[in-house]
Amino acid sequence: WRKLNEPAFFHREATLPLNLPAKLAPVFTKQNLLGETIAWAVPCVSGRGRRIAPNIFGALVATNEEPRKLTFVGRKGSKPVAQTIELDGMTIAREPKFLSENLVIFQAEGRGQKYSFIFPRSRAAEVERIGNYLRRILRSPVATETPLQGATATSGVT
Repeated sequence: WRKLNEPAFFHREATLPLNLPAKLAPVFTKQNLLGETIAWAVPCVSGRGRRIAPNIFGALVATNEEPRKLTFVGRKGSKPVAQTIELDGMTIAREPKFLSENLVIFQAEGRGQKYSFIFPRSRAAEVERIGNYLRRILRSPVATETPLQGATATSGVT
């Protein structure tokens, strides 16, 4: 893994990759029943998290259709691992470490779920961009569906 071989280029322009690694594409396809399109997919290692074992090489995936959800896909041996993370009510933090960049997702209030994902130090700009993207999504209002106008007009007493 690229811990010591590359310096942390924090000030470079980072574009988030759109493609999953070839080994992880079938895992995401099986999880993605609705055929959602990938907004970005960044390779990482799982830290501690609910229903995600630590130290699994995988990718963190965001989709265009469900921006308030992230999916971690990976493989532990030959067993596929896929876990969806609901971002509503969560806080996103970036923790720079000596050899890595950590993305931490935890409950905004009280105790609860906490997920951490570890990236190489050389991907500091990408981790910052992911954090900014997720915080912007969480600040935006949730799209609510409006009932059809015809449904309220026909519900009167006959």
